[in-house]
Amino acid sequence: MLLFELEQLTLPPLEKHEGPPVHSDHDERFLSKYAGGACVAGPYVEGDRWVVIRPRTIRSAPEALEKLLRTYNVGGHIAEGVKRGFAVLVGREVARASGSGDFRLHLYEWLVRRPRWLQREQAPGGGSEHAAVAAV
Repeated sequence: MLLFELEQLTLPPLEKHEGPPVHSDHDERFLSKYAGGACVAGPYVEGDRWVVIRPRTIRSAPEALEKLLRTYNVGGHIAEGVKRGFAVLVGREVARASGSGDFRLHLYEWLVRRPRWLQREQAPGGGSEHAAVAAV
């Protein structure tokens, strides 16, 4: 299980996209792609690179994680697991993914980040929501 704790599950609608260095072999292609209006702002130069502000194609964290795992080289053992199949779980689904009470308790303690002796008596699963995302 890969576990990610996120501040939010939805990404902003726009992203800053850095292009190639100015005067590189790729800048003409970048400029022709974005000068026609495929962006909200730019192209402009920041430092030594072309930059545009463009709409995001993926805005949900679970979707982004799924694309990342399917598209990029994430290492041998993880890639093997991805080929066998996986699910992206959010929030309380993460705790429900395991039949192990020990795991659920460990997960709760990890999310709360408070030593047991400082915790109020509260069963795992209660309390505030965390934007936990897991790929299993």
